[in-house]
Amino acid sequence: MTKDELANLNKSGLTKHSTFNNNVFMFLACFEEHLEHARVYSRVVDLSEGATDNKKLSVAEQEHLLEVCDRFLEAFQGYLLSGACSTKPVDTDIIKLKFKGVKNGEVCEKLGLKSSTLRVRCSRLTKRVYRKVFASENITEAIAKCVDLDAIEKAYRRICKEDYTFLVKDIFPYEYSNKVDEVIASGVGYRNSLKTTETEYLKALRFYFLYSKDVFNCYLKAIDPRMLALAKKQLEAKEVSDLAMKYKQALDHSAEFILNNEKDFINALIDGELDEENERQEILKTAFVEPVIEEDEIVEPVQIYSGVAFNLLISKELSDEFVKAIKKYETYERKCLDGGTVDKYYERANSDTRKEAKLFFESLTTKNSKSIEEILRQAKQLNPYDFVYLLKNDYKIGD
Repeated sequence: MTKDELANLNKSGLTKHSTFNNNVFMFLACFEEHLEHARVYSRVVDLSEGATDNKKLSVAEQEHLLEVCDRFLEAFQGYLLSGACSTKPVDTDIIKLKFKGVKNGEVCEKLGLKSSTLRVRCSRLTKRVYRKVFASENITEAIAKCVDLDAIEKAYRRICKEDYTFLVKDIFPYEYSNKVDEVIASGVGYRNSLKTTETEYLKALRFYFLYSKDVFNCYLKAIDPRMLALAKKQLEAKEVSDLAMKYKQALDHSAEFILNNEKDFINALIDGELDEENERQEILKTAFVEPVIEEDEIVEPVQIYSGVAFNLLISKELSDEFVKAIKKYETYERKCLDGGTVDKYYERANSDTRKEAKLFFESLTTKNSKSIEEILRQAKQLNPYDFVYLLKNDYKIGD
């Protein structure tokens, strides 16, 4: 490395000058500029040795270039904006602001970052993105200037693959995912079964769809919360209603109902073996009369204390301790970025540490008798990165 090159490095070893190799936003600007030039003038940069002029494109060459590059650009922009390229909220915020055309100085001001911190962030984000999309931390000038269409097409296919690759542990709740693994492990010899058919395969695929978190959340949003509360109260009531008995029968014969559509299930639940319309109406009448709730039975909402910052059943005192923990980690994280050192907690984070933190917070979504000291002791056993990430993204109330 020359003296000039060394002079352009900061203490973290990163260049002080932004290029398309260390700044994905400069790559986007370069790519869009050369794509537009090809669109308007039917020319691209001639990168062959000794070339001094742009290369003229035939009509067919221009159409092919525009098809490949437009398709890639749309997918690449979507990939960046989806947040899939980083688990850190600050990176997502940087991407959104840069896509809005916000200058670096204003980005730093809005996010409370130093210019050096932003530069390090962008560099690390760029390397992660390039590894995923281009299978390398560096890209060639031919890619940035819309010349290497084969490489651009391969990058497009990698983005598409990223969109259509799923992990069951991400689709299902933790306990469901474990159960699926147990069932798979117990299915000795199933690969050689002659009974395996396309129908059986599609049934398995439908299972993954029906019980996914996304479908659960979608279905939950479509139901009136008042009816959810009423049905829950009826099912948990000390006095058993006729409808609760019908529900129990449905559970006992779940194999008969599992593939029914919603209308068939409701008819079976209400009608059963009843023939008289007045009996049907009587069931509905008793089902939808809200029972008297004793004072000690009142269920408090999740946010039960004023001033609590998180969607958890915790006291304000514990909420304040969690806020302090977040600020402490953010201070540590910023020191790492400014000093060009590795965030050891981020490096150690994985699916197991995230799962452990998730289980810890799930234990706080219902009332418990643990003291604040005991809860904080448990929290200190978790990976700080996962602890802070979940608090800020899964349990934070408001912005």
